[in-house]
Amino acid sequence: MLKGLSKPWLQISLVVLFLLSANSCQKDQQSFFPEVRVDFYINLATNNTLTAPGNYKEFPAGYTGVIVINNGNGFYAFDTCCPYEAKASCTVTPDAGGIATCSCCGSQYTLMGGGYPLKGPSTQNLHYYKVENLGGRLWVHD
Repeated sequence: MLKGLSKPWLQISLVVLFLLSANSCQKDQQSFFPEVRVDFYINLATNNTLTAPGNYKEFPAGYTGVIVINNGNGFYAFDTCCPYEAKASCTVTPDAGGIATCSCCGSQYTLMGGGYPLKGPSTQNLHYYKVENLGGRLWVHD
């Protein structure tokens, strides 16, 4: 295998070390996302745009803000912080088609389908918060 190295465990160790060091050049997708307590209610009578499928609204909560969207079968809530960048200055902005784009890396996420990445360097979903429909009120929480 490797000339001059007769011990198999040493050869294997060197190969593993090489693979680990080669992989360390890529951006770590285990980016830091701070634990932020999310616990708020949305009155659907005063936020009636959320009753129509495909509509969304942003709220000042979470790490950088929370997007709540009606996907037609219920509601999703996502933090606006891009999981690839994980910085308060790098947020996603939704468009009318339900696609949110990061202001820093350009990653795009589907809001209607669960916040998973569609394009860009990110491989992680947007940070998700639970949404419970309590008959006229939505409870958004961790």
